[in-house]
Amino acid sequence: MDFIERIIDVSLNTKSYKFIQISDLHAINTYTFDPKAIELERKWKKNKKYFADFYDEAYFNKASSSYKLLMDITSYLNDNECDLVLFTGDIIDFISDDNLEMLKEELGYIKHPYLYIPGNHDNFDEDYKVIEFKDLIVFGVNNANKEFNTSQVEKLKELISKNKEIIVCMHIPIKNKYNQVIFRDIEDYYYIDYDSANLITKTFIDNLKASNINLIICGHLHGFKDFSLDNSTRMVSASSALNGNINIINIK
Repeated sequence: MDFIERIIDVSLNTKSYKFIQISDLHAINTYTFDPKAIELERKWKKNKKYFADFYDEAYFNKASSSYKLLMDITSYLNDNECDLVLFTGDIIDFISDDNLEMLKEELGYIKHPYLYIPGNHDNFDEDYKVIEFKDLIVFGVNNANKEFNTSQVEKLKELISKNKEIIVCMHIPIKNKYNQVIFRDIEDYYYIDYDSANLITKTFIDNLKASNINLIICGHLHGFKDFSLDNSTRMVSASSALNGNINIINIK
């Protein structure tokens, strides 16, 4: 299947890496004929057309179901070499035994290492995950509840102190005074607003401005955005995998 690949080139003081980002697939196991699953599958077929129009992006209607699309993405990943796969949330649409079984099975087929950060639809209540290379740290943080907590702040500070380049992955992007124009027409459901955030969340965001954090990768918007958290920290939001979008992140 032909997916819509978006190439994102990033310059860091590291060796070269290739990461593949998948976000907001909202896969549902409808093979059990559960009425809720079938209704939500229909809903997302409409929603993905809305998001494609809203962001002026391509509408993807090649897969017969979101479950089939998840299987096709697994095949795509195994057919393409990379150093790490980044799942940045809402890969499944809701937590259920059927959906978790589907997800576990497909993840088990992937031959590459991967980092899975939950979104608001598939929140597993894990605070963070870390994958460390010789000269690079990938820090995945759960912000599915639109906030950060003390353990995440402490871990971020610990990683910053290692003086390696850091890429931070999260589901929900951050709005502040530097990028507010990007979110002008987007509902507040789709971002964390720095100005109205609690103190711990603001502390976490402030620490993202460290000199060795130059890239933040997120999803949730269902449309591609490439913007900044401040004068130096780049933030990239992926388009929805449900519409066939895949980000290729080349670090040079």
